[in-house]
Amino acid sequence: MNKFLLKLYVTGDTPRAERAIANLRQICERELHDQYELVIIDVLETPTG
Repeated sequence: MNKFLLKLYVTGDTPRAERAIANLRQICERELHDQYELVIIDVLETPTG
């Protein structure tokens, strides 16, 4: 079965970014179970994504 590939772009290690990551992980686990791959991209560390 195919997995969903989700990319979340954040700017730095901030409380808002951490909250966004946690919220998205929670939604993915609830709705997609093990059928997803989540990639977190910090645009301050990797500007080209």
